[in-house]
Amino acid sequence: MNGQEAAVTPHGTREGISVLAENVVRRFGDRVVLDHLWLEIAASEFVVLLGPSGCGKTTLLRLLGGLDQPDAGTVSVPRARAIV
Repeated sequence: MNGQEAAVTPHGTREGISVLAENVVRRFGDRVVLDHLWLEIAASEFVVLLGPSGCGKTTLLRLLGGLDQPDAGTVSVPRARAIV
């Protein structure tokens, strides 16, 4: 983990922000899939992830859903969440 903080916490950390990913890194071996990602999703905001195969869409969704942990950075999500 390179000594950096990595965590998924079950709550938003800023007023009006439901999902917050701060400086998130996710690696698979030597391949860096998410490189210091910063993402804020406001309450009631509709978000779509688009991109080519292998760009990190599913990796990000797995982090937001609590199925994986980041290698570095923090992910804060509401306790009650739905990913469709």
